Amino acid sequence: SGLFGLSGLFRLFRLSGLFGWLVGWLVGWVYWLISTSL
Repeated sequence: SGLFGLSGLFRLFRLSGLFGWLVGWLVGWVYWLISTSL
């Protein structure tokens, strides 16, 4: 189940490179925000 979701996610990123880049940037920014506030 988890592996299927992961492959679906990779397919989605490959389908739309810009969307994948945007999500990656957003996750990185949120991770940075959390790590600086701790």
